Amino acid sequence: MTVVSTNGYAPSAMDEEVDPNRRKIVLHPRTAAARRVDRNRTYGSHVRGFTVQNSEVFALVEFQRKLALRYLVRLLAPVLLVLVSFVFWPGLTDFFVRGIPLPWLLLGPVTLFSIVGIAWRHDRNALRKELEWTSEHRGDAQ
Repeated sequence: MTVVSTNGYAPSAMDEEVDPNRRKIVLHPRTAAARRVDRNRTYGSHVRGFTVQNSEVFALVEFQRKLALRYLVRLLAPVLLVLVSFVFWPGLTDFFVRGIPLPWLLLGPVTLFSIVGIAWRHDRNALRKELEWTSEHRGDAQ
């Protein structure tokens, strides 16, 4: 019986101690060497199957951060405006909509569904930008 190594090299004593039912991956020596070279690369990073410069990845992360902050402002500004309006216009707390106090309605379900909607739009826009960025950089690599 031939013992196959889990790391692509010659079998060792450690390989014999591993559970025999465990699945083993056999790599060609060139594949193992190529993976080691790719891990040791200092000028770029391996991102989803292609190599890019760190500065390009940082630019994408910076764009995603700015996008998230824009959506955060879009969410917090109306909520804070409602809260401030309740402070400076106390008569708003006396309004009822179908028997529900206006503050409860505005700060409850309206805010909740606004958060869900804004999160959904942010997720779509962030994914769209990431897919555009990936297709641009994958086109450079191929």
